[in-house]
Amino acid sequence: MRKLLATAAAIAPLLAATGVQAEVVISTDRTTPVTTSGSNDSVRIAGSGSIAVASGAALTLDSNHSIDLDSGSEINMLKSADGSTGILVQGGRTGSVTIGGAIQLTDDLETAVDTDKDGDLDGPFSTGTNRYGVNIVGASPFTGRIYGETSSNISVEGNQSYGVRLQSDLVGDLDLRGLISVRGDDTYAIRSQGDVTGDVYVAGTVAAIGKNAVGASVEGDVSGSVTVQGQLSSTGYRYTTRPS
Repeated sequence: MRKLLATAAAIAPLLAATGVQAEVVISTDRTTPVTTSGSNDSVRIAGSGSIAVASGAALTLDSNHSIDLDSGSEINMLKSADGSTGILVQGGRTGSVTIGGAIQLTDDLETAVDTDKDGDLDGPFSTGTNRYGVNIVGASPFTGRIYGETSSNISVEGNQSYGVRLQSDLVGDLDLRGLISVRGDDTYAIRSQGDVTGDVYVAGTVAAIGKNAVGASVEGDVSGSVTVQGQLSSTGYRYTTRPS
């Protein structure tokens, strides 16, 4: 019997030739933003890992790489500044975004109060503006899949804010199967404004609460199918059931 042994020196060019890539894995709690260009590689947040920042973009795809949030991972932007973004994706790039963990952006509104003493809470739903769970931007299309797994949880507080917003064109599927919730006036849980060369699939539980809140809006052309399953809701009321 003939046996072949491959040395490390021999394996390296083979991996390069077949396109096998490594990735940067975040497995601890990090308090500074991360970019794929700065990492010069794809970025994965493991189930034990997190990124916690309060402004800007926590995680940016700005090179031909991918982003992956494992189940249990977190992006936390608590009491975040206006314009904060959990994951920013730049058009003109090729890669993918897979979300199995949690993305949370909150405002600085601690609790609503019953100012007129009539038995229900009053005041604004949220404070601050223009927060994004996932924001895909740019004049050129992003090529790749945007995928929210069933374990994904995207939660955003803020007026004129978005759970997932597609502003550029997308060559690939927009596939969202987890929990997406937004709270604030003029908000969208999902807003797809660019053209999609692929399918749009919305499942799981999608909810928007606030004046002029929208659960899901598909405004651009879609070459494939548009499928909505699961629970999709929007309301401008703080309470949706009659008090007892």
